[in-house]
Amino acid sequence: MTWNWMCELLDEVSFKAALAVVLGALGWLVGGFDLPFKALVVLFLGDYLLGFGRAVYHRCISLERMRRGAVKFLLYTVAVMMAHMLDLASEGLIPWVSNPVRDFMVCYLAVCEFLSVSVHLAAEGVRMPHWLLSRIQRFRDMAETGECKEMLK
Repeated sequence: MTWNWMCELLDEVSFKAALAVVLGALGWLVGGFDLPFKALVVLFLGDYLLGFGRAVYHRCISLERMRRGAVKFLLYTVAVMMAHMLDLASEGLIPWVSNPVRDFMVCYLAVCEFLSVSVHLAAEGVRMPHWLLSRIQRFRDMAETGECKEMLK
């Protein structure tokens, strides 16, 4: 009975229309909910939940850390939005060149989240291949310092 108000709200056409408009606008702003973006969301949620699980297990839950995680998700979304806006702004300047800024941004953020998930898993005893983690860390570090040309050789 306590969920009655929620059922009534979801039956309202105006609420559904407003929700569709908001989600549609958000989808356009981030460049669509394609597979790389969905993977980034899954990696972020995995990182957040694993971090929360470790905090519960070790009895050191911090509201500040939870807030930082939520803010990080919002900032990731803003970073993807800005990369997509840069793609849109530079579209058509050089007709034969695609605009991969958003895709690179999503890839970089996904690599960072994968490393964070791997750290959480390794801390709880899950064996992670060292060679894989070191390569991904090297990729992240080289992307941060601008030395990516060396990786392509």
